[in-house]
Amino acid sequence: MTESKEIVPHQRLIMQTVFNQVLHSNLMPAGASVLTVEFKVNLLAPAKGESFLARGMVVKPGKTITVCSGEVFAVGSDEPKLVATMTATMMTLQGRVGVTEG
Repeated sequence: MTESKEIVPHQRLIMQTVFNQVLHSNLMPAGASVLTVEFKVNLLAPAKGESFLARGMVVKPGKTITVCSGEVFAVGSDEPKLVATMTATMMTLQGRVGVTEG
Protein backbone atom coordinates (compact mmCIF):
# COMPACT_ATOMS: atom_id res chain seq x y z
CA MET A 1 0.00 0.00 0.00
CA THR A 2 1.34 3.45 -0.88
CA GLU A 3 0.59 6.67 0.90
CA SER A 4 0.11 10.01 -0.77
CA LYS A 5 2.11 12.88 0.70
CA GLU A 6 0.17 15.40 -1.39
CA ILE A 7 -1.94 17.92 0.48
CA VAL A 8 -5.49 17.78 -0.85
CA PRO A 9 -7.52 20.98 -1.38
CA HIS A 10 -9.59 20.77 1.83
CA GLN A 11 -6.40 20.34 3.87
CA ARG A 12 -4.97 23.47 2.25
CA LEU A 13 -8.17 25.34 3.06
CA ILE A 14 -8.09 24.26 6.71
CA MET A 15 -4.38 25.10 7.04
CA GLN A 16 -4.86 28.53 5.43
CA THR A 17 -7.93 29.25 7.56
CA VAL A 18 -6.24 28.46 10.86
CA PHE A 19 -3.01 30.21 9.82
CA ASN A 20 -4.93 33.39 8.91
CA GLN A 21 -6.77 33.30 12.22
CA VAL A 22 -3.50 32.92 14.12
CA LEU A 23 -2.01 35.85 12.20
CA HIS A 24 -5.03 38.03 12.97
CA SER A 25 -4.86 37.15 16.67
CA ASN A 26 -1.24 38.25 16.78
CA LEU A 27 -0.85 41.75 18.19
CA MET A 28 2.14 42.94 16.15
CA PRO A 29 2.89 46.68 16.16
CA ALA A 30 1.48 48.72 13.26
CA GLY A 31 3.83 48.72 10.29
CA ALA A 32 5.87 45.75 11.51
CA SER A 33 6.73 42.88 9.20
CA VAL A 34 6.05 39.37 10.45
CA LEU A 35 8.27 36.34 9.90
CA THR A 36 6.92 32.84 10.52
CA VAL A 37 9.59 31.01 12.51
CA GLU A 38 7.66 27.72 12.82
CA PHE A 39 4.17 26.35 12.46
CA LYS A 40 2.54 22.97 12.90
CA VAL A 41 -0.93 21.89 11.86
CA ASN A 42 -2.67 18.79 13.19
CA LEU A 43 -5.51 17.59 10.94
CA LEU A 44 -7.65 15.76 13.48
CA ALA A 45 -10.80 14.79 11.58
CA PRO A 46 -12.40 15.10 8.15
CA ALA A 47 -13.50 18.68 7.52
CA LYS A 48 -17.19 17.96 6.98
CA GLY A 49 -19.68 20.65 7.85
CA GLU A 50 -21.97 23.39 6.57
CA SER A 51 -19.45 26.01 7.67
CA PHE A 52 -16.24 26.36 9.66
CA LEU A 53 -15.34 28.33 12.76
CA ALA A 54 -11.70 29.28 13.27
CA ARG A 55 -10.25 30.99 16.30
CA GLY A 56 -6.74 32.04 17.14
CA MET A 57 -5.06 33.30 20.28
CA VAL A 58 -1.74 34.54 21.50
CA VAL A 59 -0.28 32.00 23.93
CA LYS A 60 2.87 33.96 24.86
CA PRO A 61 3.43 37.49 23.57
CA GLY A 62 6.94 38.86 23.37
CA LYS A 63 8.80 41.88 22.05
CA THR A 64 10.39 39.84 19.23
CA ILE A 65 8.97 36.29 19.40
CA THR A 66 5.28 35.51 19.88
CA VAL A 67 3.73 32.04 20.21
CA CYS A 68 0.17 31.59 18.92
CA SER A 69 -2.33 28.78 18.58
CA GLY A 70 -5.48 28.19 16.58
CA GLU A 71 -8.35 25.77 16.14
CA VAL A 72 -10.81 25.03 13.34
CA PHE A 73 -14.24 23.54 14.00
CA ALA A 74 -16.65 22.03 11.46
CA VAL A 75 -20.14 23.38 12.15
CA GLY A 76 -23.22 21.46 11.06
CA SER A 77 -26.40 20.04 12.53
CA ASP A 78 -24.51 18.46 15.43
CA GLU A 79 -22.23 20.11 17.96
CA PRO A 80 -19.15 21.78 16.38
CA LYS A 81 -16.36 19.23 15.79
CA LEU A 82 -12.67 20.09 16.20
CA VAL A 83 -11.01 19.27 12.86
CA ALA A 84 -7.61 21.00 13.10
CA THR A 85 -5.25 22.66 15.55
CA MET A 86 -2.18 24.78 14.95
CA THR A 87 0.73 26.25 16.86
CA ALA A 88 2.85 29.00 15.35
CA THR A 89 5.89 30.99 16.38
CA MET A 90 6.04 34.47 14.86
CA MET A 91 8.87 37.02 14.85
CA THR A 92 8.38 40.78 14.73
CA LEU A 93 10.71 42.52 12.28
CA GLN A 94 10.85 46.25 12.84
CA GLY A 95 13.51 48.84 12.09
CA ARG A 96 15.86 46.41 10.33
CA VAL A 97 17.92 47.40 7.33
CA GLY A 98 16.69 45.72 4.15
CA VAL A 99 13.35 44.64 5.65
CA THR A 100 10.26 46.33 4.20
CA GLU A 101 7.76 47.25 6.88
CA GLY A 102 4.38 45.47 6.76
